[in-house]
This record gives sequence, structure tokens and C-alpha cells, in this order.
Amino acid sequence: MKLIYVVLFPLSIFLSCNSTKESVASDVKKGDTLEIAKPMVDKNEEQVSSQEFTILLQEAYGGLEKDEQRVITTEKGLQEVYGIINRFRRPGIPIPKVDFQNHIVVALFMGEKTTGGFSTEVDSITMENENMVVHIKENGPKPTDNVTMAICQPFCFVLIPKSEANMKVIFNKIQ
Repeated sequence: MKLIYVVLFPLSIFLSCNSTKESVASDVKKGDTLEIAKPMVDKNEEQVSSQEFTILLQEAYGGLEKDEQRVITTEKGLQEVYGIINRFRRPGIPIPKVDFQNHIVVALFMGEKTTGGFSTEVDSITMENENMVVHIKENGPKPTDNVTMAICQPFCFVLIPKSEANMKVIFNKIQ
């Protein structure tokens, strides 16, 4: 009888834990340049076009405690946001070189979350009339997901080519 408990029970646990799960890996990596397909627009509606962007950095830990979006147009502003995320990192994440004559950086901070499993990202960027609209997607765990019990502050930094000198950047959170 002990043989059953000593051999078969651990064997059954081992076999049940080795079952395969289907996982989905994101094809988007840091530094990838993404181009979003141009949305279809009725000829009578306003003109909409898509905009390329590059993900500079996207992580779950080290952002801000509150939900915030920033448009960065200077080296000083970039140093400030990298100072925020590097405050507890040794060595810190190096600050990338950005040509602010031709680009802007958008920093998305999701705010503080009480568990893991959260992320924020740019879904798409569209030019609508003279406005650049950054469509933000915020992801969170499902109620049935196993998550890390750790406080996190997800953030994402995106490099975007400038379109016009006095364009207005509008943030739009999508579901």
C-alpha cells in the first residue's frame, strides 16, 4: 500500500503538471517600428491617416503612482522621465538619443496597481485634421488569472515622427 502512495501519487502529480498549455507570444518587441493600416473613412467625414511609431521601452515596474500621459519634446523632459523609471534601478536604463527636431516621445504611465498582469501600450496613432490622436490600450488580468502579488506601475515610451510644428496631441483610451 505504501508503494502506491510513494510511487504512484508523485508520478500522477508529475504527469498532471506536465500538461501543455497554449501560449500566445507578442510579436511586438522593444525597438520595433510599427505602421498601422489606414482606417477606412467616409468621404464626407474628416480626413484620417495612420502614423508610424517605435516602442522605446515598455515595462511593468518603475512608473508613476498616478495615471498620466506626457508628450516629451526636449532632452530635459526625456531625462526627467528616465529619472523616474531609474530611481530604483542600479544601473539605470540608458537614455536613448532622440532627434527632437524630427521626433517626439510619448510617455504613458498607467498608475499604481496592486497586482501584476497589467500593461499599457499604444494601439495606434492617427492624424485627424491637425491633431495627432494616440489610441492607448490598457491591459489587465482576468479575474481567473494567476498574477504576481506585487505592486506595479506599468509604463510605455513611444517615439513618434513629428508631423507638424504646432500639432496637438490627443490621448484616447480604448477598451
